[in-house]
Amino acid sequence: ASNSSVAVGAVVKANAYGLGAMEVLSALARAGCRTFYVAHTSEGEEARRALAGFDADIFVFNGFWPVEIPALRAANLFPVINDLAQVESLRLLAPDLPFGLHIDTGMARLGLGDAETEKLLARPQILDGLAPRQIMSHLACADDPKAPLNTLQRRRFQRVREQFPHIPASLSNSAGIMLGAQYHFDVLRPGLALFGGCPIP
Repeated sequence: ASNSSVAVGAVVKANAYGLGAMEVLSALARAGCRTFYVAHTSEGEEARRALAGFDADIFVFNGFWPVEIPALRAANLFPVINDLAQVESLRLLAPDLPFGLHIDTGMARLGLGDAETEKLLARPQILDGLAPRQIMSHLACADDPKAPLNTLQRRRFQRVREQFPHIPASLSNSAGIMLGAQYHFDVLRPGLALFGGCPIP
């Protein structure tokens, strides 16, 4: 079991896994969810419409292009930054815009790779003057509880968390939640499990 201070966000990308984002988002908000994750800015705009009347945070996994900044501001969306070049772009164009920071601890899909992560750890002031709302990573094989990569990813993520203890941290997807409290950090990110999928065979 997780401790009671851990929040639960909801991954609702791809039209809430095909079930209808507008209906799913409003149902989750009525149930008390206040943190949501989508893939693209256009999905975030739709989510904001569905969440009208609710004070909710919406993170956009795929970061941003500079041309999207007005749309992000208009819908109060938080881009998830995936490399240090985007951090500098944000500093130049919208330093007050809240954002998430994705660390690639082993998924090899999105996020700061090893070299950029080491640069960030050596120079944490890279984030000074900006508005990070969450640091996150994604487990590559949490559906296999015995996979050694799970422990390695958790340890890599813990190093970043220790450098930025004031920023909420999120590691666990649906399967990661079931690996136990040491994987939970501050915010859980179920997706598949919200919609009846079994994340561990």
